[in-house]
Formats: sequence, C-alpha cells, structure tokens
Amino acid sequence: MCNTNTWEAVKAAAEQGAFIFWNHPGWKRPKKKSLWYAQQGEFYDQGWLKGLEVVNGEDYDPIVHDWCLREKLTMLADSLR
Repeated sequence: MCNTNTWEAVKAAAEQGAFIFWNHPGWKRPKKKSLWYAQQGEFYDQGWLKGLEVVNGEDYDPIVHDWCLREKLTMLADSLR
C-alpha cells in the first residue's frame, strides 16, 4: 500500500492525462529479479499505470517484457546517458 501523498500525486497526474510508467522494476533486486509490488498493482488497478521500463542501457528485463505483453502495457527503453 502506498502512502497518501504518493497516491494523491499519482492520482492528480493521471487526472491531468499524464503517461505514468514504472522505471527500473528490477533495480537493486538480487539477480535483477523483478517483482510486481503492491503499489504498482494499485496504480494498475486504477488504470493509471500505462507502461513499464523493459530496457535500461544494456540491461534487458524479460520478466517485465512478459508483464507488458500479458497486461497490454507500453514497453519503454531508456538509456544511461
């Protein structure tokens, strides 16, 4: 469960038409094993979460790729530079 300030900020952004995505889902996880956290689930259930970062620099996350395919979310790729 996310705190009230985070919830309200994301809700306000969504109401203004923001494209909300989750970056670095596997960051700081052992062996870069991505987990779907309750907070992301809450945002997804509200229809606010629209995309996930699948690639960052040279790192590719096949778990997140599968989530995007299954949940019909936009796949994003970012760079370290």
